[in-house]
Amino acid sequence: MPFYAGNIHCHTTNSDGDSAPPVVAQAYQDAGFDFISITDHNTITKPEECAVTNPHFLVIPGNEYSAGINEPRFRSIHVNGIGVSEDFTFMDEYDDVSKGLQHAVDQAKGQKAFSVLNHPNWRWSFGAQEILAVDGADAFEVWNGGWTCNSAGDAEHPSTDAIWDEVLSNGKCIWGVGSDDCHHFKPDTFANPYIDKIATAWIEVQADELSEEAILASMKRGDFIATTRIKLESLTRNKQEIRFTIKEWEDVTFETHFIGHGGQILDKQHGRDIAYTITGDEGYVRAKIYCATGDSAWIQPVFI
Repeated sequence: MPFYAGNIHCHTTNSDGDSAPPVVAQAYQDAGFDFISITDHNTITKPEECAVTNPHFLVIPGNEYSAGINEPRFRSIHVNGIGVSEDFTFMDEYDDVSKGLQHAVDQAKGQKAFSVLNHPNWRWSFGAQEILAVDGADAFEVWNGGWTCNSAGDAEHPSTDAIWDEVLSNGKCIWGVGSDDCHHFKPDTFANPYIDKIATAWIEVQADELSEEAILASMKRGDFIATTRIKLESLTRNKQEIRFTIKEWEDVTFETHFIGHGGQILDKQHGRDIAYTITGDEGYVRAKIYCATGDSAWIQPVFI
């Protein structure tokens, strides 16, 4: 199946972005994307607002449920619903992050949308234990390209990769997505290091066709990768093996880590043609690709 490049977290002037929906949609078309979901805060930006005339570019309706807890410090409760058709409703009071996340996920599930727990390390809002307390979330952001989203963690906070492994090691299957969370599309902002830029992370979805139904179905199955720039030519992922070929990128070199229960590195492989045979005692197996540019890509876990 072909790969379709898409970003499922970005903003327009319908919330806190700096550009109107048609400008945002055109920016992703110009950047070579196949689809987007605009996730304005607490509002649905409809595909028709984007004025897209390109039949080979898809806009999936989205909404970022945006709430938070202010005491004793601010912690965000942000959840993307990809493929929603109705606005979110909100709780009267927020005193527990997991309950707030659950409230959003339940609504996304009720609309048969794809739900994403956003940027856990933004303001260090939540971690593995909060995610484990949420039932039914499809994914979380293993990499958010926003400059304040702290995906790499620090000495006192785990990285989003480490959060993912803790969740997976406790038996909860959740996919990892990448997004740019872009708010700024005007050319005079691109040189500013303190803004969220376009195409810092996205997903590449394996699907039969470029349609909302096919893309969402593949995402729910985990038939996609998250990436900051690395692309694949092919991918096979099942309970017997994970096999893929990385797309050639001039003279850039690649190293792949296969990761299992407890975040244990099961194997390291170099090159573009990669294969791991699953033995059956790993608990789960996921893969992360590194390359000499500093970019990464993440292949979804297989539970054994």
